[in-house]
Amino acid sequence: MKIRILQDDLRRGLRAVAMAVSTSSSLSILQGVVLSVSEGRLTVRCTDLTIEAVAIIPCAVDEDGVSVVDERRLYDVIDRFGTDSISMEASGKGLNLKSGAMKARIAEMRSDEFPTSRDTTTATFTVAAESLSEAVLWASMCAARDDSRPVLRGLSLTGVEDGLRLAACDGFRGSWATLKTPNVDVSGISCIAPAAQIAEAMRAIGRDPQTTVGISVDKHRIVLQTETLRYSVQLLQGSYPNFEQLLPKELPVTLRCNRKELIAAGRLAGALADRDGRILLLDMSGSE
Repeated sequence: MKIRILQDDLRRGLRAVAMAVSTSSSLSILQGVVLSVSEGRLTVRCTDLTIEAVAIIPCAVDEDGVSVVDERRLYDVIDRFGTDSISMEASGKGLNLKSGAMKARIAEMRSDEFPTSRDTTTATFTVAAESLSEAVLWASMCAARDDSRPVLRGLSLTGVEDGLRLAACDGFRGSWATLKTPNVDVSGISCIAPAAQIAEAMRAIGRDPQTTVGISVDKHRIVLQTETLRYSVQLLQGSYPNFEQLLPKELPVTLRCNRKELIAAGRLAGALADRDGRILLLDMSGSE
């Protein structure tokens, strides 16, 4: 493997897949990143066995090949280079990097020990990245943060009449959003995906109005993919509670106020709230 690549492009690609690097596994190979060069492009891939992240990065190719190195070390090295252009060459014993007068060498891992990619699916349907990002952000904010009930850390995805409903509930509150899917039948979709991983994947994909995201779901995983990024996330097993039971049948009190003032007041009161429950009391009485 021998390529020339821009520092910003490589740094951006490594950041996009870093979420899938294992931080707790005893398998050191899962702390690595696969650098695969073929067809005139560089593909970087990481996995912790529950999520796989892949990014395609443009580069100038001199020689195809594959190399596996520690992802954190590689990012730290290229982040400290002082020029835009980086040369990378794998020798089988180490990955040699050069940028201007600066040189570095990172020990390679055995590529045959890295888990192979199991994702060969094609997108079932596509949606605008901006719409999906907004729906995920809104729905996932009520997902549980603790592990007492793992299923509540998930994001429920259910096909409904007017689109794909994303919902989360931590036992005290619920949030949901419906993603419009015109001319696409999503009635067969019913699964639970880890809310934190889906939200992080969407942060990497971004909200560019010109970007579309392909979505495919099977019994074990959900795949989100664009032209340059792909995230394959293992689904959570179990039954999601009917969060709609938490909703009151009637809403006798309506509050209208300035959004910025409400947020500021909530942040101030929240500074004194219990760190675990984070409960605030809203007293809506009188004229103020």
